[in-house]
Amino acid sequence: MKIQPLRVKKVAERERGPYMYKGRQKGADQTIQRIRTITTGLLLLLVVGAILVGEHFKTSYYHEGTTIHGEDCSKLSVEDAKMQIEEANIMFRFADSIEHLESGKILGREICDTSELEEFLNFQHSKEGKDAKEITLTSETFSVNEETLRDYMKGIPQLKAENMKKPLDAKLFIGKEGFIESTSSAEGNEIDFEEAFDLAKSLLKNGENVIDFTSITNVEPTVKSDDPELLKMRQKVNKVLRSEIAFTLTDGSVYTLDINIMKDWVYQDAEGNYDIRIAENLEAFIDTLDNKVKEAGADMEFETVNAGKIKLPVDWENRNAVDKEAELAKITEELQNGEKTTRNPIYSRLNLLDEFSSYIEIDLTNQRVYMYVDGKLIVDKPCVTGTANTKRATPTGVYHLLLKQEDKDFKTYGGHSDFWMQFTYDGVGLHDATWRADSDFVPDTYLTRGSHGCVNLQWATAKTIYDNINYQMPIIVH
Repeated sequence: MKIQPLRVKKVAERERGPYMYKGRQKGADQTIQRIRTITTGLLLLLVVGAILVGEHFKTSYYHEGTTIHGEDCSKLSVEDAKMQIEEANIMFRFADSIEHLESGKILGREICDTSELEEFLNFQHSKEGKDAKEITLTSETFSVNEETLRDYMKGIPQLKAENMKKPLDAKLFIGKEGFIESTSSAEGNEIDFEEAFDLAKSLLKNGENVIDFTSITNVEPTVKSDDPELLKMRQKVNKVLRSEIAFTLTDGSVYTLDINIMKDWVYQDAEGNYDIRIAENLEAFIDTLDNKVKEAGADMEFETVNAGKIKLPVDWENRNAVDKEAELAKITEELQNGEKTTRNPIYSRLNLLDEFSSYIEIDLTNQRVYMYVDGKLIVDKPCVTGTANTKRATPTGVYHLLLKQEDKDFKTYGGHSDFWMQFTYDGVGLHDATWRADSDFVPDTYLTRGSHGCVNLQWATAKTIYDNINYQMPIIVH
């Protein structure tokens, strides 16, 4: 059976009368008032709560425009800011301008202490720090997982040994043609992995976001291609090697000092430096030049007084000779100046009569001796030479004075000479023979009663020759 409450209420009210109804009305009003009071209180609580929540939100997040350790942390909480900073990109920079970007989180860097983040947040929401917008974290804030970092770095191509190259120094070497050449220098990219790891670890712990390996990269060669000392060394040696001195000898042949000889004078020391030993090798060259000069002067043509033009052999000891001291100084100067020249050797003795205006001629056939001084004939006298067709015959050839001596005693054969002039090494010379009568100085005496090999002269003739002869004057015997 369905109950009809309202109806019952009205019936009840009618049964109770007007007084009872008014009491009921008053109780209802009181209830409504209480409800209104509660509702108002709840609304106040909600408003206060909202205000409190808003204030809490405001003090739990960073201000707009906040930068922490280079990262935009606007309206982020401490935890969110921590995550953003940890995931920030780290740049690995190499000397060859290659750069690698990677999240710090992947590299193993973390914020191990958030106290700095929390302190800055609190500071921002204080009266003193309301305008603070930026902070850089200190090294105590970060930690690095070394194993993670090492594993990552092992995968970077620039840190793999097979991709590294050492810088190449420019070096000198002897080229195919004998001149000094140089290799080109080249930059390197060599990095010691452990040194790179320690650097990265240290910088990451310090909160750095750029790891620059340039300072520990072996890039520059010690000796570059344009190194002044290298170029100076190369130029010095090659200047000498490019020199050419052609010596024209008396027989028309030419003996040349050039790179073909001097390339063997170049040497390299233990440090790889090149030089050319001129002084140490030039003496040997001049000795060779002297031999070439002597070979070229094996014989000489001579225009005699009575027998016309003849060719005479010249003993080795009496052949042309180089003035070695003068040549040493001259060639050294020419080589240091890099000269190319053709010239005659500097002679200490030269058996070319067209080069001499002073000489002595001994004509065995006509038994005459002639002496020219400065182109003038000052002696034309008879003589007696060694007995013909015997071992005592005076040797023919071109000679030079070896010894001058006054008051010479001949112990082997007896006798004395006032003027002795030796011109062979076995004791043949010109001298006065006062033991001979003037009548002995005729063309046929030497055929049967000649000397032991010397050229006998009358005293006055011997004195004239002695007074005018010198060690450079050729003595031609024919």
